[in-house]
Amino acid sequence: MEQHCVQAFIQRIDALFMATLRGGHDDDAPWKAICSLRLSGSAFVFHKAKTWCNSINPLKRARAASILGQLQITHRHPWKSEKVFVAESFAILSALIPKETDVYALNSELSALGTLDDPNALPILTSFAQHSDSTTRYAVAVALGSFADDPGSVKALLELMEDRDHEVRDWAIFGLGTLGHADSEEIRQAFFAHLKDPFINAREEATVALAHRRDQRVIRPLINLLKRDHDRLLLLEAARIFLDMEDDPPDWFEAEYIAALEAKFSETLTVSA
Repeated sequence: MEQHCVQAFIQRIDALFMATLRGGHDDDAPWKAICSLRLSGSAFVFHKAKTWCNSINPLKRARAASILGQLQITHRHPWKSEKVFVAESFAILSALIPKETDVYALNSELSALGTLDDPNALPILTSFAQHSDSTTRYAVAVALGSFADDPGSVKALLELMEDRDHEVRDWAIFGLGTLGHADSEEIRQAFFAHLKDPFINAREEATVALAHRRDQRVIRPLINLLKRDHDRLLLLEAARIFLDMEDDPPDWFEAEYIAALEAKFSETLTVSA
């Protein structure tokens, strides 16, 4: 009976690994399989992913990295997960990245390295911050969000905030502005500059970042954005921060937030007028 259970387990895991290779890179089905493998937390999954990292198939390397980055178990503490094989996975990925030749696999490996939460990843991540491929710079921006308050990460995110790709800028602003708490006039001025970013999400992330830092100089721009752009959740989040609200009041829309901001910050708005 025990041997039968082990064999069934191995077959199930093998089937899940093969399922990660079917469909497109970002299709739901392969990612559902990846999530199942991550949650198994077993040594068998770890060793199979480790083997795939040496495959000549770049998709296998990419999928293996995505699994290793978030391999975890939940049975010890039902209310929370616990990452496993972290040191071993870091060693595998940090050795794999410098010799990676496929962009998609590289991006997966960089992303996985960030999710391991090991600050030793920073020199590796920042070395790719100026990569020629925008998808790699995006992967770096996302991964650096795990270390948003580290001085090296702050420097790299400030640079990525000026990226020519709007999605890279957007995530870099989010990483530094919301995931991180670093604060200086240089950082705030960088956020202020992006209040005029051509990409609406980047503008709104910059607004939220300044709201998190309670910089009242952004009140007027926030009100102007609320008047112009409707149903923008990030703008409402920024307003709630300034109004010390945890949740949306019932039946509140942009007009109610604007009125509340104008009432609370009337002196600030008079000075900035």
